[in-house]
Amino acid sequence: MRRVLAIAAALGLWASAAGAASVYFDDFEAPGAVGGAGGSVSSEGYDGVNGISGSFWRNDTKSLSTTLSLSGLKAHTLMTMEFDIAFIDSWDGAIGRIYGDDFFNVLVDGVQVLLTTNFGGLAGELTDGVYGFFGFNPKYDDEAYRVSTTFAHKGSTADFSFFANGVKWQAGMDESWAIDNLRISTNAMAPVPLPGGLAALAGAVGLLAFGRGRKMPATV
Repeated sequence: MRRVLAIAAALGLWASAAGAASVYFDDFEAPGAVGGAGGSVSSEGYDGVNGISGSFWRNDTKSLSTTLSLSGLKAHTLMTMEFDIAFIDSWDGAIGRIYGDDFFNVLVDGVQVLLTTNFGGLAGELTDGVYGFFGFNPKYDDEAYRVSTTFAHKGSTADFSFFANGVKWQAGMDESWAIDNLRISTNAMAPVPLPGGLAALAGAVGLLAFGRGRKMPATV
């Protein structure tokens, strides 16, 4: 009987696997769940920069958060957040610079999962090392990056907070940021259909277990 149970357990593991499951996506071309500070605006000069197009969500306020709340999430242990970010108009990020410090932050359920700046602060640059005008104020340089980060997360809800801050964060028409192509995924367990041969084997194991559990009538 132990052998039967072991085979059944192995089949159960085979029939389920952890895979990335997208739970939210927003390209800001239509109203979505993102709210709080800022709003969906034309991506202007960023349009066509390696994935950024049409509209994106711009926040030009001083330290006020853009928010996203998700609910009904399936059981998971990891969450991945991906988005394209435009650093608009003269960010000064490196500690010690006369005009810094400027930082971009993401909190999930109040826990910081991303703290970064531009001008070398991230991998995945979309503007190919070019500091130039991509919109909105032609007096100042801009950059864009693709961000991806994975972090531990459990629970059926997730509250996101996106904001910029810093000792000399200026906001407005001097410094702002915008995101596009925001995707949230989890490693939720999902059932995987058994191949035909394994499905037949599973049935045979079930019959064997049933047969072994019955007592044969006594013979005389």
